[in-house]
Amino acid sequence: IGFSVSVVRAYVMLLFRIGADMAGRVYDMVTALMVSAALLAMYQPLYLADAAFYLSHGAILGILILLPCLTKMLPQKRWLEGSLAGLAIHIALFPVLLWFYFEIPTYSILINMVVIPLMTWVLSLGMFGVLFSLLWLPVGKVLFGGCDWILSFFSWVSEKCCRLPFSRVVFGKPNWWEVVIYYVILLSFVFLLKKCKGKPNVAKFRKAGLLLAIFMVLIFVKVPNGKLQITMLDVGQGDSIFMKGPRGHTYLVDGGSSDVNELAKYRIEPFLKSQGVGVLDYVFVSHGDLDHYSGIKEMLERQLTGVRIKQLVLPTNYKEDKALLELVKLAMQKNVGVAVIKVNQELKEGDLEITCLQPDEGRKALGGNAGSMVLDVTFREFDMLLTGDVEGKGEEQLVGHLPKKTYDILKVAHHGSKYSTSERFLQFARPKIAWISAGKQNSYGHPHGETLTRLEKIQSEVFQTTKYGAIMVETDGDLIDIFPSSI
Repeated sequence: IGFSVSVVRAYVMLLFRIGADMAGRVYDMVTALMVSAALLAMYQPLYLADAAFYLSHGAILGILILLPCLTKMLPQKRWLEGSLAGLAIHIALFPVLLWFYFEIPTYSILINMVVIPLMTWVLSLGMFGVLFSLLWLPVGKVLFGGCDWILSFFSWVSEKCCRLPFSRVVFGKPNWWEVVIYYVILLSFVFLLKKCKGKPNVAKFRKAGLLLAIFMVLIFVKVPNGKLQITMLDVGQGDSIFMKGPRGHTYLVDGGSSDVNELAKYRIEPFLKSQGVGVLDYVFVSHGDLDHYSGIKEMLERQLTGVRIKQLVLPTNYKEDKALLELVKLAMQKNVGVAVIKVNQELKEGDLEITCLQPDEGRKALGGNAGSMVLDVTFREFDMLLTGDVEGKGEEQLVGHLPKKTYDILKVAHHGSKYSTSERFLQFARPKIAWISAGKQNSYGHPHGETLTRLEKIQSEVFQTTKYGAIMVETDGDLIDIFPSSI
């Protein structure tokens, strides 16, 4: 089974138990646990940044510290004994789970009440299956079949629970001070309960514990701050822009890459969940190139376990693109709404306005990169232009559609290709800041030197994912704060 963190922790604690029995000493589980943690940290200091380290040791601490308190406070029912240990572990690990995974599986305690008792059967059937396979293979197969049935049952129960309402609650990544407050409150409550001499007033402690539990959960709830937050994700050679409105509505503009596999699972969704986003209100697809929709397609396929999408928004020319038609078909299979946004149509959220500038309909409609969806984002005095891969004739048309204003931020089209972002276009847009999303050492040479020179001429400050990683801007409509992830 290898030497993972949890295996080494269990192995060290087992050695302490054997040593105590051999020496006739009392086995001190806390000492064994701390020695395990110290040895692992000395062997590999990076374990201190690993989820497995905290989950494995934190689970044992939860049982040692919290289980006796729960036993005092809750009624002594035999059927409840097995679940109290699970509850103690969940309380102890709540901030740890949020720190590393950003969400809580709501029904996990109930699932564990079914799963944990059956694990004894899995282990026993597996051990006897190995033994009898050596003696008489048919009996071994029957025993392994029992293991398979139980494990398949686990999978079935988990999948059914995923389909229930509120099966996962996404809180986002907590701040360090929120984690500190949580554990200070928890340990203070445990200390007071243990300090009570004799039998404590169980009813009062139950009420106090319930109120504290609600407060401790609310610590981690993220509420809208009235500002607009926009992030250009680092998706390699591709595009993905996330926006969170002043009232908490969420928008994703494109989400694809030509050089990153499983983009949604390992980049887009972890980022969204870290921001407390479990549901996207609108997902825009600018056009049908893989590097703009591959991650969105993956998200549609992962609606059961990933970030849910309410509405897929496509350009008016989507029927001319086979890839977008397949995306529509997949969205309908997953019960995701599909909408088409036309020129001058807009979405509003308070002072936030997202207006479609292109592509045109009918005879003027263009295909490919030239027919990319272009969005004008306005929030009070802040303006941003999202251009997809628009270039050539599409960019020429866009010049005529641009409002008579300059932009604070321009998402540079086509990853900084030399065939887009012309001098004439820049004279109209006049962006103060330019964002470029591209992959490191990509084969296309993006962003091109000529494009960077044109941006330099108009004194536009350039931020590239190749240099800074993901780039976030937060604005109240007047002041702008930019947070490149590598600074």
